[in-house]
Amino acid sequence: MKLSENIKTTITEEEKTIQADIDAKSKIASLNKTSQKVDKKATTALKYLHYVKIAGEVGAGVIDVVNTVKSGDAEVNKLTSKIEEQEKRVEELNAFDDYLHQTVIPSVGAMGDSLRQAGETMKNQTSIRLNVGKWKVQEMIRDVRLQFKRLSKDFDVHEDLLRVIDKLDETMGILVDVYD
Repeated sequence: MKLSENIKTTITEEEKTIQADIDAKSKIASLNKTSQKVDKKATTALKYLHYVKIAGEVGAGVIDVVNTVKSGDAEVNKLTSKIEEQEKRVEELNAFDDYLHQTVIPSVGAMGDSLRQAGETMKNQTSIRLNVGKWKVQEMIRDVRLQFKRLSKDFDVHEDLLRVIDKLDETMGILVDVYD
């Protein structure tokens, strides 16, 4: 049973007791015809008891509101925790983006330049030099593949990136075979 219901029940019982006392005194007074007024103290007590009853109901309502607010605080704390987790993840993604722009993209650009240069120098090379060049290019492609594999392991494009690098490796092998 709620606190407000307990207070209300107790006060209602007291009201009934005082009202019964007033009624009994009124009957005695009318029977005896000696007293023309009902006991003023009992009437005053009944009035104050009514005010106490109202105050008790308001207090119980306040307690219910406080309990509701406390349960809401727990939900707010859960949401705050989730928001902080997501903010941390955004910071990690921003750091990864910076790493891509500062390290990976320049590396891929340099590798592209090296591959273009290797393609130009293959035109007039001997078979042995072509095989050594092919080996160097394939070594560089394997290093880039490993780097991309590590970087993209948590992303949806992981397999696509590795497939592109494998195609590049295949293309370089075919290019060397053409010039051989």
